[in-house]
Amino acid sequence: MKITRNTVSSATGNFTVGGQMTAVGPLALGATVAAPDTYLYRDAANVLAQRNGTTAQTFRLYKTFTDASNYERLTLGSDGSGSLIQNRPAGSGSAASLRLSSMDSGGSGTYLDLSISTFTFGDNTGNSWRIQGPGAGGHLLALTDNTYDIGATGPKDIYAAGVIRARAGTSTLEASMVGVANVNTTAVGNVGTGEDDLISYSLPANALSANGKGVHITAWGTTANNANGKTLKLYFGSAAILTYALVASVAGTWRIEANVFRTGVDAQDYVSEMVSIGVAGAAVTDVEVGSTTQDDGAAVVIKVTGEATSNSDIVCEGLATSFWN
Repeated sequence: MKITRNTVSSATGNFTVGGQMTAVGPLALGATVAAPDTYLYRDAANVLAQRNGTTAQTFRLYKTFTDASNYERLTLGSDGSGSLIQNRPAGSGSAASLRLSSMDSGGSGTYLDLSISTFTFGDNTGNSWRIQGPGAGGHLLALTDNTYDIGATGPKDIYAAGVIRARAGTSTLEASMVGVANVNTTAVGNVGTGEDDLISYSLPANALSANGKGVHITAWGTTANNANGKTLKLYFGSAAILTYALVASVAGTWRIEANVFRTGVDAQDYVSEMVSIGVAGAAVTDVEVGSTTQDDGAAVVIKVTGEATSNSDIVCEGLATSFWN
């Protein structure tokens, strides 16, 4: 090999420098001297770059290397759709996790540990959370039971297509959470004679997608102090699951509570309870239990109706629907 001031006329085999070697231009590497394809540049002071025009570059750092078919290596590069940091073995190489860590001078800190099928979060004292890959189930797991929180001050919203369960104290009982589906507090009274829809809510199709799922319904309102007959009804779809003749000649109040649960495809059981103020302020109650066959694959209208004589003989002050998952 001959080195002159500006050129190297031949450079095959090893090139060893015992001291410092300084290059003003790029360091070019290739299969032959005449056709370099990998370049190392000084992009700026204390900045080393590997680039070759618009050709994507890859850097490989080997933990072990036997040959091109047996190794363990870390790759920095591109996978065609974005940047890539990849830990990969081949042949006799062993699969290992990729750990991203930030530590202080005392060795304390956090890390993200990426294995073939999971992401694990922890610090120098241990692991806390794990995200499984699709092949391992795809779950977010707290690695120690009843220890770690999601949100110290409360995340905004949590959307779930299935069941959210809560542990009852320190027992093994896991209870399904109840969520508010709709609340309407715009008061509506009946108009003249005949049955009038007061407040309604359309339960979305497939809300009762499995047996045991159901809704809790609460409605409340007032009655006018006159002798007119007043009939109050609560409907689940086409079925009147509560019908009650309110006491006349009383400026009264009333409340309905009802639960409807799916027992089979297009089959539901219900229990409805009515409490109203009767004569001399005495509470009057009515309980109705039954079953219905509403199409749970379609929207089901939940509504309160009133049938009376004069406007606002019956006023529904509100309707609230909660979901038993």
